[in-house]
Amino acid sequence: MDPAYLFEPELRNLRRKRSKLANFHEGWLFREGAEALADRLSFIKRDFDKIVLHGADFHALSDALSESHPFFEIDAEVEIWPTEASGVDLILSNLQLHWVNDLPGLLTQIRRALVPDGFFSAALIGGTSLFELRSSLIETEERCGLAHAPRMSPMIDLPTAAGLMQRAGFALPVVDHELVRTSFSSPLKLLKDLRAMGQTNAVKAQPRQILPRAFWPIFDEVYKARFPDGSGGVTATFDLVFLSGWAPADTQQKPLKPGSAVMELRDGLNSSGS
Repeated sequence: MDPAYLFEPELRNLRRKRSKLANFHEGWLFREGAEALADRLSFIKRDFDKIVLHGADFHALSDALSESHPFFEIDAEVEIWPTEASGVDLILSNLQLHWVNDLPGLLTQIRRALVPDGFFSAALIGGTSLFELRSSLIETEERCGLAHAPRMSPMIDLPTAAGLMQRAGFALPVVDHELVRTSFSSPLKLLKDLRAMGQTNAVKAQPRQILPRAFWPIFDEVYKARFPDGSGGVTATFDLVFLSGWAPADTQQKPLKPGSAVMELRDGLNSSGS
């Protein structure tokens, strides 16, 4: 599989169009990401005048912000950052970057779109997200005698995310995550919500064969048996990964050069134990 074409753009467009036609009014996962981004932004004590919001997130991000400044909104995942969204001092991306084929390249473009000392923060689905769904699908494949196939998108982990932020040239990068555990009345209700949010499989190499009739009943049975929520439903975990960093600027704090410390490490350790 060519890593540059992990996701099928036409399939992603189809997923997005279907989610819009569904008129999904809850958007609970997008609200989780948007509220977490807004909360993190509240700790930064400065004004941002030129703002870009990136994400087809049912307006969750714009609703979560109390900013009075106008913003430019990008309502889709993009591989090439729009020129009209450049020269800005704040870029926020909500649950969009995990669908990008060339994430290292796009992060570099985003960093270049910021003015010096501009700030970028993003939420994306990664880590151990939906491990219940993934393992239930694998067990169902085995019970149906099917070969394992990529029925879910790959997830980015924290070390990889941190490396990508450094590679893109962000200053003072920070990567963290939050686990969001929720319940659904059934495994099929989880799949229905994912479909309505446009978050179903768009991997280019996904299987195209027709599944046997028994696949989904067995899947339902497996998921319910392995991940019950104690109230007749099932659990699902979303691991939201958060990236943040600054466009480099001369005014930013710089790490000390090696050998420039005024106190040796052993002196500091000795004084702390006295």
